[in-house]
This record gives sequence, structure tokens and C-alpha cells, in this order.
Amino acid sequence: GIDVPADASFDFAATDDFSIECWVRGPSTVPTGVRIFIGRNDPGNNLSWWVGYRPTSGTTAVASFLLQKDAISESVDGTTNLDSTQFYHIVAVHDAGDKELRLYVNTVLEGTQPADYTTTTGFASSVPVNIGYFPAVADRHFTGTLDEIALYDTALTQNEIDEHYQAGLDGE
Repeated sequence: GIDVPADASFDFAATDDFSIECWVRGPSTVPTGVRIFIGRNDPGNNLSWWVGYRPTSGTTAVASFLLQKDAISESVDGTTNLDSTQFYHIVAVHDAGDKELRLYVNTVLEGTQPADYTTTTGFASSVPVNIGYFPAVADRHFTGTLDEIALYDTALTQNEIDEHYQAGLDGE
């Protein structure tokens, strides 16, 4: 895995929108347990967020987005099986205005979850952002392929997600 040093640009307030985007190709075999594409875990600040790969059976797995702060923990799962035959465009959105988590796979909104974090202190932390693993749990390394990982300080719109997806297909 890779550690991205802590930076103020990753410190979202409870009322901030943000999005996490990446292209993913699953591993050749579905592992047991969640595998993390990108995440951040700060137990001292009672903060944890990640976008990853959640097995649904011994042969299938879906994208998943978890956001936990203080006593509030919400997650949303996709529905598309992320196999090793192709890349998938994954976008996780925290829309603070709508108080909702959203998860898109290949531009399709696959899941939503009500999520109101306005009573928390926000998502600031001094720990690094982790790519391809999650230090909180030893067996959360992702063994598939990740590409074009991005964090945005906005809730990406459907139109923006469509544009990013098409640009990725076009090799831009």
C-alpha cells in the first residue's frame, strides 16, 4: 500500500461535500473480507472512511463506501460484481447538503444512504490517507488494480461523473 501524507486538503468539515473517485479492476479471486481502495483511519479522532471492495459471496464482490465519525457510521454498497475482466469507474460521494452518501459504478447510481454528520467535529485528521490497504485491519490489502485515484472537495454531479467516465474510456 501507499501512504499519502496528511494534508489540509483532505480535512473535510462535517458540512463539506466531497467525492472519492478511482478506476478498479478486481483481483482474479475474491478474497474474504473487505479490501480497501483508498481510506483513512484515525482511532484517536474516532474517524474512519474508506472506499473498497466487499465480498458478497465466495465468487462476487461489490464496491462499498463507509464514512464513520464519532457515533455516526454509515455505509453504502454497490450492486455490480467487480471482477478481474475489466476496469470499473467507482465514485463515492458525501453530499452534506442532501445529507446523503452515494455510490456510483460506471456512472450508474447503485446505492444511497442517509447520512447526517452535522453533529460531529468533521473529518480532519493528522494521519495519512492510505491507498490499497487499511492499517486498522491487517488483512485489508487490495490485490487488484487501481488507477486514477482522485479526491474532490465537492459532491460530483451526475454530469461530471459521466464526463470523467467517458474521459477515462477515451484514455484522457
